[in-house]
Amino acid sequence: MLKKNASILSLLLMTMMMAGCVENLPLPEFQTGNSDPTPRISLWPGKVNQHNENGTWMTDPDGISGGHSSTDYPTDYGDRKLEYCQKWWPATVSIDLRPDKETITFYTAGNTDAYVSTKEVWEWAVVII
Repeated sequence: MLKKNASILSLLLMTMMMAGCVENLPLPEFQTGNSDPTPRISLWPGKVNQHNENGTWMTDPDGISGGHSSTDYPTDYGDRKLEYCQKWWPATVSIDLRPDKETITFYTAGNTDAYVSTKEVWEWAVVII
C-alpha cells in the first residue's frame, strides 16, 4: 500500500510540475486567431524562398528560388525582393521590411528537408487607382 501511495504521489508531483510548463507555451495561431493575412515573403540564402498568403507560409513550388544575390545564383532573389513579390502578386509596386521577424519553416533545394528559423519578412504594397 505504501509503494502504491508513493507512486501516486510521484505522478501527482510530476503532473503539477509539467502543468506549469504547459501553461507557458504559446498557443498556435489557429487557436489565438492572430493569423496575419498580409501577403509577404521571406528569404534565407541557401534555402527555398517562402511566401505567405492568407496567413499561411508556403514554400516556392519551383524548389530552387533562394535568397542569395542573383549575380551569384541566377535563380535567387536576394537582391530582387520586389521582383519576387511580383512573382506572387503582380500588382506589387513596393515592399517594406516588417519590424518583427517571423518563425518560418524553410526547405532545402527541391523542397526536401525542413529547417525552422526566425527571419526577416517583407510585405507588399499595391497602388489602387
